[in-house]
Amino acid sequence: MFAKLDIAQEPDADVIIVPALILTDLIRAQLIQKLDHDRLDFIHRIYPELLHSMYDPENEYTMPLLWDFSVLGYSKSYFPQGLQDPTWGMIFDKDQVPCPKISMLDDAREAMCLAMRYVNISLHEKPSQEDYEKIVQLFKNQKPWVGVYTDYLQGYFLTAKTYPLVVSQRENVIKEMIDNPDIAFALPKEGSLLFIDNVALSAHCKPEREQWAYDLINYLFSKEIALHNTQEFAVLSSLKDVMEEAGPEYVGLPDVLPGQARFSDLQLFANHFTLKQITDMWVHVRSS
Repeated sequence: MFAKLDIAQEPDADVIIVPALILTDLIRAQLIQKLDHDRLDFIHRIYPELLHSMYDPENEYTMPLLWDFSVLGYSKSYFPQGLQDPTWGMIFDKDQVPCPKISMLDDAREAMCLAMRYVNISLHEKPSQEDYEKIVQLFKNQKPWVGVYTDYLQGYFLTAKTYPLVVSQRENVIKEMIDNPDIAFALPKEGSLLFIDNVALSAHCKPEREQWAYDLINYLFSKEIALHNTQEFAVLSSLKDVMEEAGPEYVGLPDVLPGQARFSDLQLFANHFTLKQITDMWVHVRSS
């Protein structure tokens, strides 16, 4: 997304939904503009825990719209007792892998950060060369029990019983889980990754279109629309009143909403590596 916005001299979109990971780059490149908080009517309804992220500490440029986290999805028929003491070791440690083959993430940056959580490396500091090599070795050791690398088909694989254990963002699993009682997911004891999608205003939004842009932003955060999106697509809204009304079936786990006990186990991760570094590492792992 950053490359598209950077290349486009005047992008067609005035309102942009952006992942937290690229916010710093967008702000530095002056591709998004500061928001006028007085023209936003929903800020008081946002979970405080989702505001003031490391990428935009004062929310000068963005407002959190959606959030999610990484999980271990599994088949109840394969694991009738559930995942006992769930850990990322179930995908990284051959002595703990509970089935012949798993479905692994294909997003190299996300996979690397999960590995960092497993070996207790801070997500907010750049890993040392020694830590980096340890992570790469984890992925090399993991290959024998990885049946597929994917970022989108985890729910399908669980439904089809292709792989009884998948690594996924919660959304991809719960969409199938709502209608399929054989599917569930767990949050590993080491904690997990937090993802936040934010609304921003393009730096190229012309003054005569600004009011329309702010009207659209307020519309996206209206209770009716946000609740519809949560109940229709199982996305997690940043709005407290929406999640309270939607009900726990759209979350999938207890105690993980902002302010609840397990939310503190979810962490945003800093962007310490260039795209080339991440790509080179993943190509090296996948081709070894």
